[in-house]
Amino acid sequence: MQVASAGLLAGSSHNTQPWRIDLDDNDPLAFDLYVNPERLTPVVDPLGRQAMISQGTFLGYMQEYGAAHGWDVQVKLFPRGELDEAAFSESLANTPIARIRLVEAVPVESSLAEGLYIPDTNRSPYKDTPIDPSVASSIENLSNSVARIRLIDNPDEVAHLQAIALSAAMIEADKQEAMDEASALLRSNEYAKNRHRWGFTASDQNANPLVRHAMQTLVTLLPGLGQGEAAAKMFRESAVEHVEGTSAFVLVTTQNNDRHSQVEAGMTYARVVLSANVHGLATHPLSQALQEYPELSECYREIHESFGGDGAIHMLARIGTPTAQVGPSMRMLVDDIVM
Repeated sequence: MQVASAGLLAGSSHNTQPWRIDLDDNDPLAFDLYVNPERLTPVVDPLGRQAMISQGTFLGYMQEYGAAHGWDVQVKLFPRGELDEAAFSESLANTPIARIRLVEAVPVESSLAEGLYIPDTNRSPYKDTPIDPSVASSIENLSNSVARIRLIDNPDEVAHLQAIALSAAMIEADKQEAMDEASALLRSNEYAKNRHRWGFTASDQNANPLVRHAMQTLVTLLPGLGQGEAAAKMFRESAVEHVEGTSAFVLVTTQNNDRHSQVEAGMTYARVVLSANVHGLATHPLSQALQEYPELSECYREIHESFGGDGAIHMLARIGTPTAQVGPSMRMLVDDIVM
């Protein structure tokens, strides 16, 4: 259970934490990982790709924790066969994404494990400080036979990615269904956070307790701030701050865009985050340009033609030295995800 608890520290799409585990009654060192179909975000993730990536981040965090604590976390993807794409949501209920088995091993001194307890996302502006080339290389070298990592800090390419990311964010802000879906995940105060330990708050990135309390009070007394045009306006403003407040991006791509590749991309991105954390850097995913709903098709085409090669881009994230430290976001207890 300790290893599974480490998986809960991983980032997930909109912090939905869409994970369920089924313990094996006959093997105390084995369990299956499922997607929680109640945590899907079908407006912005109509194909369920982000949900698959989120399974990968969970697996990646478990593997790094296990290696540092004397466990070889063995993962077999889709052990009972593939998902039924024609009945995707229903298929998630009885099709495990992965079979996990723990095998005792000699603890490995893993620097990545040191990043497990640092928040996976930092939305503050990043300093205009170049990333050390040796650090950039160490992050890119986490690539594997399935997923490739590319760190982009060339000013022209950064400007191009900023333009794509900002355009996509503005399109999403104008899509009311997307704003409504996000608003449903907003936890306005401590009571709501304690009832639902997943989703996000307007203040979960602020480490100052007084500021955090003031923001929660404001959103509680004026709930309209988290809905409708007010929410869209806030989203636009934050998108501009995020996109302009970075001088480097990181991409994770795969040759194929099947479910296996999507999970592998998540496992690889988990290691990007951990490596960034231990090097004093921060990451912040910008997902809009990679989303597959019709209004974003031009952004999707442009980013893939310009940066995807002949593969699929699964993650686009800001990366850099943060200007502020942030507090942890909400997390469930491991008991909450046991089936």
